[in-house]
Amino acid sequence: MAEQKNNDKLLESLDEPYVTAPTGGEEKVIFGAKLGDRRQMVLPWNDPRVIMKCIGRVRSDYGKHPISKKPIVKGGTGTVFSVKDNEAFIITCAHNTKTRDYQGNLKDVESLEFRILTENYPYIKSYKAHKVAVHHQYKAEQMDKYDLAILKITDSDGIFQNIFNRRQDQAEQKDGNDDIVHLFCSDEIKSQRLAINYGLYGFPVPKDVHSNKEMKSGNGNQLWGMTAPSRSFHDHNGTRLNMYFRKNDTNELWNYNAIDTEGGQSGAAIFVTLSDGKYGIVGIHTGGSKDDGQNWGVALNGNKIQWINSKIGNQNAPNNTHWKWPQKLQTLIKKFPFKIESEINQALELCNGDINEAANLLT
Repeated sequence: MAEQKNNDKLLESLDEPYVTAPTGGEEKVIFGAKLGDRRQMVLPWNDPRVIMKCIGRVRSDYGKHPISKKPIVKGGTGTVFSVKDNEAFIITCAHNTKTRDYQGNLKDVESLEFRILTENYPYIKSYKAHKVAVHHQYKAEQMDKYDLAILKITDSDGIFQNIFNRRQDQAEQKDGNDDIVHLFCSDEIKSQRLAINYGLYGFPVPKDVHSNKEMKSGNGNQLWGMTAPSRSFHDHNGTRLNMYFRKNDTNELWNYNAIDTEGGQSGAAIFVTLSDGKYGIVGIHTGGSKDDGQNWGVALNGNKIQWINSKIGNQNAPNNTHWKWPQKLQTLIKKFPFKIESEINQALELCNGDINEAANLLT
């Protein structure tokens, strides 16, 4: 495997003898509204959105096939969402970190890597990843609504420290107006009527999983995805299709056909872009159904965010949101005396300061 002095690895030199999409969702080729592949490829370091630089390939080593003895390597997606000192924390799905033995028992994969595309495309940077936690209810039930895991890497070259610290420095210079990546409680998105843009980007696996050709050409490490509004319509062959991105009745899962996905994108962050340019992760993509023409993912509700914070040592995590509309905030506090300030402010964020829309969200 060819390497440069900075340990970046050239995609054309990769040798992945056996690559498949993780099990755990019904992932096939393209999932969505059956309109073909509407996604676009992104070069993270040419894209102004900071969250693109935080998305990487989760490479899971499942050991060797018992008969062929070939290595079994599976690919998913993860996103750095927090940096402490020289440690970067990654959010992904649990089924990127687990497999089953031949008795059907759930067990950990043998090893994990986190790979990002560098500024010198097509070079990548690879980190050894360590599992911090898998949601305890996924271990017991393996249900989609608990398909959540946190990984950790040592940010040895300071890439993510620089990204997050630079954004924080800019925030201080702009009175708190930063665009840093952070978790955003899905409970705050209370109305299905509000048109919000959602994004989902990840690393699809090569379509021919038994061939090295696509991995060696670099196609196995390309970042693909799209953004879409939470509600819209699309005319297709004389039929008006309802395009949606919404929570299920229990507020535990997102269901969506507005965004297309592919095997290998499991674990990708579902994020919203807030009115001041910040990126809030509200869920994690876990699977889809070709027959039903939709995808699904874990909703990061209050309980799950509390669980995440407890695992990364943020039991008393401060809210990342600053008060951009103080007068409107005070008006809504009087109207909703039993709501906390952060919840009201986040409603204003989602509604771009529209007090009436924010009131509808909070109702």
